[in-house]
Amino acid sequence: MDLGARVEQGLTTDVAAAQELIAEARRWLAERSIDQWQDPIPDRVLEEDVQRGNLFVVRADDGLAGMLAVARSDEDTWGPSSRVVLDHPVKSPEVV
Repeated sequence: MDLGARVEQGLTTDVAAAQELIAEARRWLAERSIDQWQDPIPDRVLEEDVQRGNLFVVRADDGLAGMLAVARSDEDTWGPSSRVVLDHPVKSPEVV
């Protein structure tokens, strides 16, 4: 099934559009009194994700439709006490 979008490795040139997506999500959350993601993410964090190969984008015909960063931790954003640890691969066939 072709949804008109594809997931690709992010590029440094995608950072500005990724920041726009984040800002849109920030506004959407704030309108619902959810304070998640209200602190800005510096461009350099996304640029470093690109350099590490951790930034992925959902590219549609009319621009970026989504983005995600895959990382074990991000001390610049979450602080040294927050850790995301992925010790075991996902085993459920329902998760894609």
